[in-house]
Amino acid sequence: MPITYETDVTVLTAYTYVIPPTGYDKAKLELLELAEKIETAKRPGYTQNSVDVLENFKKAAEMTGVTPMQVWGAYFYKHTAALLSYAKDPTIPQAESLEGRFADALNYLKLGFYMIKEEEEENTNQQKLPF
Repeated sequence: MPITYETDVTVLTAYTYVIPPTGYDKAKLELLELAEKIETAKRPGYTQNSVDVLENFKKAAEMTGVTPMQVWGAYFYKHTAALLSYAKDPTIPQAESLEGRFADALNYLKLGFYMIKEEEEENTNQQKLPF
């Protein structure tokens, strides 16, 4: 579902802004829409069509003997390192678009957040076991 903005009202998921969108609002919506497009395009390859969006992290963790969160950290570091490289020297050639890197970093933040939430839920469910 594309994220849209209008002249008088900006609608974003569950949030409504009843003010004209600013340049920041428009840029934010552009980033969120790009992140969604990238996530949708990459998900089948990363999950091997699994319904588990964390499948890639879990498989990599199993193969390398680390935790899924450690795999996430390594992947997220790659994106932030590229952004920090640009911040230090914008003239360094980039293999991917800067917009794509920001959008993908946002996607990795969402996945990391979900990983924590999933772990919390699993821990809660373990505590409820009757045996």
